[in-house]
Amino acid sequence: MIEKATSPRWTKLGIAALVSLALLLIDLQIPQGVVVGAAYVVVLFIVVGTRVPRDLVVAAIALSVLIWIGGAFSPRSHAEEGVILANRTLSMLIVCLVAWLKIRRLKLVAQLEGHQVELEATLRESTEHEQRFRQIVESVTNGMIMIDRSGRITLVNAEAERQFQYSRHELIGQPIEVLIPQRYRSEHPAQRDSFFVDPSVRAMGRGRELFALRRDGSEFPVEIGLNPVRIQDELFVLSSIVDITERRDAQQKIEAMNAELLSKNEEMQQFVYTVSHDLKSPLVTLEGFAGLLREELSDGNLDEALHCAERIERSTGRMGQLISDVLELSRVGLVRNDPEPINVSDLVADVCLDLKERLDGVGMSVNIQPDMPPLVADRIRLGQVFENLIGNAVKYGSSAPQPSLTVSGMQRNSEIVYRVADNGEGIPPQYHEQILRPFERLDSDVEGTGIGLAIVSRFVGLNGGRVDVDSAPGRGTAILLHFPLSLLARPTSQPNRHCDTARKDP
Repeated sequence: MIEKATSPRWTKLGIAALVSLALLLIDLQIPQGVVVGAAYVVVLFIVVGTRVPRDLVVAAIALSVLIWIGGAFSPRSHAEEGVILANRTLSMLIVCLVAWLKIRRLKLVAQLEGHQVELEATLRESTEHEQRFRQIVESVTNGMIMIDRSGRITLVNAEAERQFQYSRHELIGQPIEVLIPQRYRSEHPAQRDSFFVDPSVRAMGRGRELFALRRDGSEFPVEIGLNPVRIQDELFVLSSIVDITERRDAQQKIEAMNAELLSKNEEMQQFVYTVSHDLKSPLVTLEGFAGLLREELSDGNLDEALHCAERIERSTGRMGQLISDVLELSRVGLVRNDPEPINVSDLVADVCLDLKERLDGVGMSVNIQPDMPPLVADRIRLGQVFENLIGNAVKYGSSAPQPSLTVSGMQRNSEIVYRVADNGEGIPPQYHEQILRPFERLDSDVEGTGIGLAIVSRFVGLNGGRVDVDSAPGRGTAILLHFPLSLLARPTSQPNRHCDTARKDP
C-alpha cells in the first residue's frame, strides 16, 4: 500500500536537493568529475527511503540532469573527454536503474500488502463462518457429530454428549466406530468410503434399523442424516443423530394395541355368533315344547304336559345361566376391586371349602401346596379364577378311578406360576387354544357354557400374564397361570388354612 505525503518525506527530499546542489558546485570545480559523477547515486539512496514512486522518478530525472550538467561544464582536457562521458553515462544509468528497482520493489510490496490484507480478511471471515457454524451446530436439538475422511471425530455438540454419555474432549480425535455396536463395526469403514466417493445429503441405512452405542455399553435405536460439508477444500461428513427410543416404544405400543383390537374384534365376532347361536337354541326348545305343552293340555295328557314343562324349565335355566356367564365375562376388567396382598394357599383352601360338596360328590382328593408365592391382585376375581379351574377339574377330571386335584405354585425366572392339575382323561394338544376361547366346549354332554376358562384367561391377561394348557390324552390336564414377578407380595405371617375335609393324600 503506497503511503501519502508526510513531513518526513519532504524533509528527505529537501536534504536530497541540497546535497545535489552541493555536489553540482563541487562537480563544476573538478576537472574530470569522475568521483562526483558517481556521488550523485548516493543522493538517490537518500530518496530511496520514500515510498512514493513519483518522488523516485523526479529524483532520477533531476540527478541525471545534474550529472549531465556537471560533466558538460566541469573543466577538463580534450583527452579526458571520452572518460568523463563514459563515467557520466554510467552514473545516469545507475541512477535510473536504482530508481526503477526501487519503484518495482514498492509495487511488489504494495501487492504483497494487498494480498496480506485480503488473506487476513479471508481468514477473519473464515473464522467468523466457523464460529457461526459451530454455534448453529451447538444449538441444534439433535445430536451432531462431524468426521473427516479417515473417520475421525472432529466436532461434537452438547446433545451428542448427552446421548452417548461422553464428553466432547473424549470423543474428538477418536474413530467414529467407538459409537457403533460391535456387530456393525467391520462393515462401517466401507460404507463410509462409499459415501465420500458420492457425497450427498441423505439418510443413513435406508430400510434398516440403526443402533448406537453409549459409553456404558447400552444400545439405543437412532435415525441418522448424513450431510457433506466442505471446509477449506477438505470434505467432512456432518451426522445428525436422533434417538428414536420413545418413538419406537410408542410405535410398538400402537402395534400392540392394533393387534389387541384386532384380536378383540375377532373375539367379539365369535362372541356374538356363539351367543346368538347358544341363546337361539334354548329359545327354539322353548318354542317347540311350549307348542307341545298346549297340545298335551288340550288333549288332557298331564304326564306328557309335565314332561314338556320340565324341558321348558331346563331350557330357561340354561338360558339364564348363559346370560349370567356372558355378563360375568363382560364384567372382567370393567369391575375391579383394589389389589391387595393375597395368601394364595389360603385362598385356594377357601375355594375348596365352598366346593366341598361337589368335590366329595365325585370322590376327588385335593392337595394344596402350603407355601405358594403370595400375589398382589383383586382377591374376588382371583378367587373366581381358582373356582372356575377347580370346577372344571371336577367336571372333566372325575373320570379317573381315583380322581385327584393338585394346586401348586412357584417363582420361576421373572414370573410367578400357579398350576391346577387333575388326573382326568386329558385334552389333545390341538384343542389347547380352543378351550380358552368363550363358549368353546369339547364335550357338549357336560353341563356348562364354556365361559369359565375364558374368564380365567382374560383376568390373567389383564394382569400382564398368560394362561398355558399342559395336557395330553391319558395323562390329565394342568392349567398354568403365569403372572409377572412384579405382582409378588411380601410373605404373610398368617398361618395357612386348608380345606381339611376335602384334602387327602394324592
